[in-house]
Amino acid sequence: MAHYCSMQERAVSDILLKLRSAALSDDDKNHIVATLKKEGFLDEARYARAFANDKFKLNQWGRIKIGYALRMKQVDSAIIEEGLEQIDEEDYQQLITTLATRKLKDTRSTSTADRNNKIARFLLQRGFESDLVWKTIQALP
Repeated sequence: MAHYCSMQERAVSDILLKLRSAALSDDDKNHIVATLKKEGFLDEARYARAFANDKFKLNQWGRIKIGYALRMKQVDSAIIEEGLEQIDEEDYQQLITTLATRKLKDTRSTSTADRNNKIARFLLQRGFESDLVWKTIQALP
């Protein structure tokens, strides 16, 4: 398991899922997780920061979608908030503006309302906050 954790950051739920196939008792699984945490191979806060950073920069996800994905990994909500706080606000705003501008160029629509709705659906699907989405759309040319 130490080798598995050293290849990339893992959540506790990832480790437990991997251990599910082994014929181990719950006490043994919990002991393995505790040992990995103690030796520094497993750190949920570090995982949440890395996950948020990767999904934001590589997949261009918003905070809502990142938070949801971390909740699905059974990460504690306080740790999720800490991971999301490390996303730079200026970079976040720049990304949503870039995505909205790119979608504006790709959208073929006759009415402004229809165009704005398509852009909003796209940005909301990416996990951006609705108030920020509409502010960004209003700022578009």
